[in-house]
Amino acid sequence: MSGRVGIEVASDVIRGVVVPRWRSAPTRMFEVTWDSTNPASALSALQGEVVAPDAVFVAIGLAFLHVARVQLPPSGPEAREAMVQVEPQRFFPVGDAVRAALGPESDVAFAADAAWLGALEAALGTW
Repeated sequence: MSGRVGIEVASDVIRGVVVPRWRSAPTRMFEVTWDSTNPASALSALQGEVVAPDAVFVAIGLAFLHVARVQLPPSGPEAREAMVQVEPQRFFPVGDAVRAALGPESDVAFAADAAWLGALEAALGTW
């Protein structure tokens, strides 16, 4: 196993940092180009840098996100998150299906194209 890997998925590059299992300091950083219209291409780019990571942490870049300030009724954090996830089209005026999330303890919501995100998850899941 290669340790923990944190990656940032930007529009044309994927940046990453590798942290060994038993240390907190990064041992290596990398940056690879990829075709964001083909999320499966991320897998081949990443496998060339890191083989069999113990864990992968992903940050999606703003190029792939829709951001909105939402006005929700007062509720607990879980209920507010569910409101955004159940009816994302209410908050994000996009025609395609999206997956949405609410920022922790805030009125800022994020959404990403559901098909693109699913393809990226599937590719990274095989890593």
